[in-house]
Amino acid sequence: MEKIPFTLTHEGTTLREEHYPWAKHHKKMGYCVGVEKFDQSLEEAPFYEKWHADKKYVEVYHALKNTAHTFTKVDSMVNFDTGKNFKQRRHFIVLENQAYQEADVSHYSIGASNTKQMCHIRLIFQLEYDRFIFDMEHRSTGFYAETFGSFLEDVFSNMVDYLEEKKEAYVATCKQKKEEPDAQSHMVRTYGIYPLDEDESEFKLVVVGSKSLMIDEFDIEKEELKRSLIGVEVYQFDMEIMSKDQGA
Repeated sequence: MEKIPFTLTHEGTTLREEHYPWAKHHKKMGYCVGVEKFDQSLEEAPFYEKWHADKKYVEVYHALKNTAHTFTKVDSMVNFDTGKNFKQRRHFIVLENQAYQEADVSHYSIGASNTKQMCHIRLIFQLEYDRFIFDMEHRSTGFYAETFGSFLEDVFSNMVDYLEEKKEAYVATCKQKKEEPDAQSHMVRTYGIYPLDEDESEFKLVVVGSKSLMIDEFDIEKEELKRSLIGVEVYQFDMEIMSKDQGA
């Protein structure tokens, strides 16, 4: 499975991390390079400190500290063995998606008898401070091609149907290869979402924090996910003129 490269270059040093295809529409991602744990009353005196094993990550972080390329997040924690509270400070560098595709749609037309079209679409969901982006395609052919406007009328159901089609295709391919399918792992890695029950009333999501740029996973009910849809973007439109044999 092809992965998406996220990088940061500083004075000839390039940091590179890769994520599965679900990340293709996120422009930036936070990557943790160091952790400090410290007492509530002694915030500037860490009693635990661990940094990335590769020194170049630490060196680039310190060189770019307090710039837009780094950030620090402090969380209040609890040690369940001792019951004591402490704080944890995590240091991040910001990596940029080298495979991100900006929207480029200069032409859109449907309804010709000898053409077939495909819209590449990003559905954007905002769940408080976390963002989930779903990548899908909408195909149309000939005189009676469905307009994108009609497709939008029930875009969430179309997304769920598309997800189910991709899952079925994956399972069928595994059977042909005589491999044991792991649909949940495959769909989460590829699309960042997987239905957790047959009724598709609850989903597992992979999200990225809008401010923190951190990756997270959680389960969400269908209606809550549906309410969080804030944007639909066609980022690429392809049209092909069919031969007479194709159009027949």
